Amino acid sequence: MVKRAVTSSHDSAKAEKLSGYIRKVASQLSEERSGGDKTSNKAFTMSKQAVTEMELLIEHAINNIAYNSGAILKYNGAGTVKPDTVQLATKTAFNGVLRNLVTAAGSLALKNYEASLEAPPASA
Repeated sequence: MVKRAVTSSHDSAKAEKLSGYIRKVASQLSEERSGGDKTSNKAFTMSKQAVTEMELLIEHAINNIAYNSGAILKYNGAGTVKPDTVQLATKTAFNGVLRNLVTAAGSLALKNYEASLEAPPASA
């Protein structure tokens, strides 16, 4: 039996954004794989069920990282989630190559975020 993603009315906008992003990434991967030729046998598409399953996987990963972060905070007696806490929670949630990819992507996202905070505001 397949578990289906059920979204409430206030989560529907968030779910639509996530599914749109998943489809966008799948489209980019398909173009890379087929060399831009959409009629090629190498091109692929994602069904609605596949997008739903991806949403469930992403939700599960986020919940797992959040749970691990809470456990780390409880163990350390800290009250604030810091980047090191999230990085350790991520490392305990994933294994192997996926762990390395997720950690590298998170570090890059953190650097970009910190750089955006340091950048002067654009003049109007």
